[in-house]
Amino acid sequence: MGPIPQSRGALDPESTFRHLRIVHAAMAGAVLTYGLFVLLMLSQDFIPKEGVVGPLPFLRILLWLAAVGNFGVIGRIRAQFLTPQALRQRARAVAQSIATWHIIMFAVADAIAIYGLLLFLLSGLLHDFVVLSGLTLAILFWLRPTAQGYRTLLRQASGS
Repeated sequence: MGPIPQSRGALDPESTFRHLRIVHAAMAGAVLTYGLFVLLMLSQDFIPKEGVVGPLPFLRILLWLAAVGNFGVIGRIRAQFLTPQALRQRARAVAQSIATWHIIMFAVADAIAIYGLLLFLLSGLLHDFVVLSGLTLAILFWLRPTAQGYRTLLRQASGS
């Protein structure tokens, strides 16, 4: 593969891509850290098995709906802001726009694991935590920045 094409603006696309991959790895690492935190809490009996406040069915439904909504937000960002046409219309550097929107998607995905952590801490719903964390890791895997995808998007956005 050749070098990443230059984009509008003063930012180096290669450096931007490296930073994007670092942020992606950090977000995935955060989800794994939540898991270690839960494992430590369970092994040391820091909180009761039923959680701090017990069952909260309304909160559970609300957070699961929020998690599903996060899927929609990620899809909307990809469809509206990460297309070649949308990137051409942006005033800032294309590479910076790509990185910014990816970081926003990573954060939205990470929120899903945080919902699971909240359900575990408040209601002791370990299964929900595991499922929501697994979904987060799957989404982050799906969103992982690849050099080929990044180069393709830069080329398409720059019109080459």
